Amino acid sequence: MSVLAALVFVGCLGVPVTPSLMLSPAALGSPPGIRPSSDCRIEGNGERPRDDAEAPLFSVLAHRHATDAVLVIADPGQVQLVWSELPGTTHDGVARIELGGHEHVRYTGYTHLAGRRFSIKRRFASEPGHLWARAGAPVELVSFDDGVLEALVTTPFASPKTLTVRGSCDGVVYEPSELDVASKEVESLGRVAVRGTLLELYAAPSGAPFVALHIDPNQPIELDIVERTELFLRVHATVGEVDIDAWAHKTQLEEDDVGGGGSNGTGTGLGTFDPASSATGTIVRDAPLFVGAKPVPLEGAYVEKGARVYVYSEVTINGQVYRSFGFVDGLITAPANSTLWVANDAISHH
Repeated sequence: MSVLAALVFVGCLGVPVTPSLMLSPAALGSPPGIRPSSDCRIEGNGERPRDDAEAPLFSVLAHRHATDAVLVIADPGQVQLVWSELPGTTHDGVARIELGGHEHVRYTGYTHLAGRRFSIKRRFASEPGHLWARAGAPVELVSFDDGVLEALVTTPFASPKTLTVRGSCDGVVYEPSELDVASKEVESLGRVAVRGTLLELYAAPSGAPFVALHIDPNQPIELDIVERTELFLRVHATVGEVDIDAWAHKTQLEEDDVGGGGSNGTGTGLGTFDPASSATGTIVRDAPLFVGAKPVPLEGAYVEKGARVYVYSEVTINGQVYRSFGFVDGLITAPANSTLWVANDAISHH
C-alpha cells in the first residue's frame, strides 16, 4: 500500500500559510465571475516530483476562499487525492480535494492549483497541429470549462517559460511516476540547429509566425527537417516537454552537413518526539482529529481506523482524556507550535 504524504496542520491556530481547505463551500458560495466546474474529476496517488527545490507548499484550505491553511501536504508525491470543482474560465486558481482511505486523515477541502503537477496521457495543444505539450509531460492545471481542460507546461526556452495548452479531462492523471509513452518517429531529411537565439514558428510556409521562441544559449536545440520549400523548412523536434511540428524560415536555421535518418520541507511542531522513548498504539475507530498546542477540534477531520501511532503526553479537559500523537511513518505531522491530538479511548495501546 502506498504511504500518504505528510500533512501539516495549521489553520486551527491561525498560522498563515499561503493556501487553505473546505468545510461548507455551499454556504460560502462562489464570488462573482467564478464558476467552478464539477464535470472534471481526477483521482490518483500523488504528483510528479519536481526538479527544482522551490516547489510551493501544498496547503489545504477549509473552504474555497480561505486564506489560512488547516493542513499541509509535505510529500505530495505520496498522497492519494481526488480532485474536482476545478475553476472555470474566470480563474480563482482553487480546486476541491478529498483525502482519505490511507489510514491517516480523512478530510475534504480546497487547495491552490499553482505548483501542483499532473501528467498528460496524450498531447495537449498550444497551437493545434504544430505545437504541443508532449504525451507524458508534467503540467499544472489552470481551468476546466465547456469540456476543455487548460494547463501550463514548462519549456526549456529563455522565453516563453511556459506554454498554455488545452486538452480533455480524461487525458490527465495524478500519479507520481513518469508515464511510459512511446515517442513518435519521423522520416528526417536532415538536421538543423537554430542560428542565433530566435526561432519563429509558422503554421504554413507563409504569413505571420504564431510564436517566437527565444532559445537559451546554454541549451541549444536541433530539429529534424521533414519538408522543404524555397524559403522555409518544416521542422520537427521534441524539446524538453514540448513537441514541435511547424515551419521556420531558413534564415533562422543552420543545416548540418550530414543528412538525417529515421519535496517540500515543513516546520516541525510540538508533535515531534523521540520515537525510541514513546509507546505505540493503533487507532481503533475513525476518531475526530484535534490540532493545536492543546486539543482544538479540526471540523471534518478524522484520524482513520488502523492508523499506527506513537503516543505521547495526555491532557484532560472537561473530564475527557486526550493524547498527543504522531504517525509511525512520520508522513503526517503538525506545524510549528502545534501538535496532533485524539481521544485516549480511540487508541489501543501496545
